[in-house]
Amino acid sequence: MIKYLSQEQTKLIYKSRAWLTPLILFALIMIAFPLSIDLFGKQTSDLFMIIIVISLLLTNYLAIDDILLEDYEDGSFEQFLTQNKSLFSTVLAKLIILITYKALPLSLLTILFASVNNVDAFIFLDLFLISFFCQILFLNIFLFGSALGINKGGLLGLIVVMPLVFPIIIIFGQSLTLLQNNSSIDSFLLLSLGISFLITPMFSYLSSLILKMHLE
Repeated sequence: MIKYLSQEQTKLIYKSRAWLTPLILFALIMIAFPLSIDLFGKQTSDLFMIIIVISLLLTNYLAIDDILLEDYEDGSFEQFLTQNKSLFSTVLAKLIILITYKALPLSLLTILFASVNNVDAFIFLDLFLISFFCQILFLNIFLFGSALGINKGGLLGLIVVMPLVFPIIIIFGQSLTLLQNNSSIDSFLLLSLGISFLITPMFSYLSSLILKMHLE
């Protein structure tokens, strides 16, 4: 597994556009947001929690849009099968690297922009955790969708998995509402953490099976 992680890390580092683009896009959205709100004389802290859900959803989709496509088109996945290497380990490694290099930095950027938008510092830790856990769920679902639609276009896969995304958006949104009201979100944190641990290996395994079916 360490070997697969090292390979995927090297790929991502050399493809700076692949991991920098979502971060830059997120930063641009969060910079443009207060500028547009100020034009109407509204408090950015009141609306920050709304824009953060959509921003993270969009950037996570873009982060995983072609994560499987390149290896599928250049024959890397076929080589794994012919060499009896674990396709599951490869997919799981890709997901772990995505979480490390994209979800984690985006969660840190969330806290940075929360401070800029005058969000109460008291909720920063909970905001970081719920953002991070929900992004893990987003990435798992989008990875699964990418595998489903890998030879028919990423949009088809996105449409298929969108019903799975909505509950995560609800959990995320409800958590942010509670944070705004200075209420505890411990139950949502535990729920999202538990689901993350459960579906990360499960969705990686399902995605590897779907890829294998496409290749055969």
